[in-house]
Amino acid sequence: MFLKGYRGTRKNNLPEVVKPDYYPLTIFLERKSIHKRSKIIISDVDKTYLNTDFESLKGLLWIPFEVAVDKVTIEKMNLIYQALRYGTGSSPALTPLFFITASPPFIYSPLTSKMIRDGVEYDGIVMKDQDILLKKMEFKQLKSQVTYKLFALFSLINLIKSRDNNIILLGDDTESDLSIYLLFKKIVEENPPVFKAADLLLGAGVDVKYLDALLKLIREFNGDVRIKYIFIYLSKGEFVTSQTLPVVQYRNSEQLAIFFHQKRLISDYYLAKIVQRGSEKYNLAVEWLKDYGYL
Repeated sequence: MFLKGYRGTRKNNLPEVVKPDYYPLTIFLERKSIHKRSKIIISDVDKTYLNTDFESLKGLLWIPFEVAVDKVTIEKMNLIYQALRYGTGSSPALTPLFFITASPPFIYSPLTSKMIRDGVEYDGIVMKDQDILLKKMEFKQLKSQVTYKLFALFSLINLIKSRDNNIILLGDDTESDLSIYLLFKKIVEENPPVFKAADLLLGAGVDVKYLDALLKLIREFNGDVRIKYIFIYLSKGEFVTSQTLPVVQYRNSEQLAIFFHQKRLISDYYLAKIVQRGSEKYNLAVEWLKDYGYL
């Protein structure tokens, strides 16, 4: 069980801090060595893990001043991350877990404090250097996440030297996560010619100013990865697009937990912590997943 002697991998030493020169972002890296043929979880933070108000100006201005206790976890998502991290064996799998957020690096401390309070272990966090973008008067990049998140994803898999891995992506319906993840999947799995990749990136809204740097980063990737699943939290309650796998759109953590359990990604122990079999919530979630062809 998770609580019986499981101490995880948190260390007292500071993480490695990587600040690439091709885009204003900061990577706080706790773990670089990833086993071949292992699963890797990469998750968004805002509106996927935490119910952050970044859609209003007031919300954006308040984020840097929040402390851990101010941040509200989307119901039972901390248990979802714990379950994925632990795996299904008798001992912890320590499944690699990384986060990407558009929040600035100076809230790294309150964010990680919140994660500690939630019992969520992480191997790295990518954050957007909004102050640099503001100084450069790149107001479009402050609001748009397409260019940033693609840089974040490719920077991360290059840094951890991802090889023969299955990647599970978690996001939501507020920041174009689905279209970004699908484009990421297409590029890493199909390895299109550079001119085709350029067309795809520009068509997705990548800033032409950063196109060459992003293409260079893509060319540097020489791993073999597959996007196993893309999970999109429907914070607005409406489907983003068609409901075909590997995309799974969900409305609550119960649906997510049942799907993971059915696919043997989380244990009986954690399923029971999130939703009780035979309960009304469980039955409704199973019915919903079956109705949309996920189970």
